[in-house]
Amino acid sequence: MKFELLSEKPNALLDRKEITVKVLGSESSPTRAKLLEEVPPFLKTTREKVVINTISQSYGAHEFVAQVDVYSSPESLKRFAHPKLVARGEPKQKQEKK
Repeated sequence: MKFELLSEKPNALLDRKEITVKVLGSESSPTRAKLLEEVPPFLKTTREKVVINTISQSYGAHEFVAQVDVYSSPESLKRFAHPKLVARGEPKQKQEKK
C-alpha cells in the first residue's frame, strides 16, 4: 500500500494531530489492523499513539481515505481517545463455545 498525506491539523486541546491520509494500491478495503501496521511508519510515529477513526471510499474507486489521530504520547491516547475506537484497532478475542 502507498499513502498520500491530504491534510494535517494540530489539535492542542486534545494533545493530538488530526491527519487525513489517502490509501492507494489496495484492491479491497483495508482493515484497521492492516492500516495500524502500515500508517505509523509513514507518519514517523509508533503504533501506540495512533487511532484510526474512519476508512471511506468513493464508489468504484480503488482509493480509500482514512481519518487518523496521532497523539503525542500513549498516555494522552488513553486519556482522550474514545475506548471504542481504540478497541476497534486491537485483534479480536476468540470466544469459547459453550
